[in-house]
Amino acid sequence: SFLSIPLLHEDLYALDLLSDVLAGGEASRLEVKIKREKTLVTSIGSSSWTPDWGRGEFSISFRADAKNADAAEKAVLDELKSLIAGGVTEEELSRAKKIKIAELVYSQQTAESQASMLGGDYLSTGDMDFSARYTKRIQAVTAEQVLAAAKKYLTFDAMAGMFSSSFRA
Repeated sequence: SFLSIPLLHEDLYALDLLSDVLAGGEASRLEVKIKREKTLVTSIGSSSWTPDWGRGEFSISFRADAKNADAAEKAVLDELKSLIAGGVTEEELSRAKKIKIAELVYSQQTAESQASMLGGDYLSTGDMDFSARYTKRIQAVTAEQVLAAAKKYLTFDAMAGMFSSSFRA
């Protein structure tokens, strides 16, 4: 885990896309390299948690057999370092942006969910249209901005905690 930002910070959009580049779906970087190619984990995820009341947390979590846990943790760190050294591809960025649009569409399936989103947006940001504006801002993020956010927040000497892992016996 790495300390990050509150909800209304300008880096919100780049960090959210970084999370999906890393572990947003079957074609994401960590899913492909660590779960499928190296078979070190049974599941892997990433989260960019940004509360409206203070600093957030960018985290990676995985499930692995006990014998693979150390190798999986090292592989995750290596992939994060690789991303920082080489950036994200336009294909990865495009896929992450599509995920964010799909999340918004699926979150508005019912009148109740639309009302909940409007209310939640207003309570946490003061802007009833925050979610609609969010997806527009997401579309404007560049690969360079995602890389800059990765370099700024994925600071290995200042990790907030160890990687969270679950082991199967």
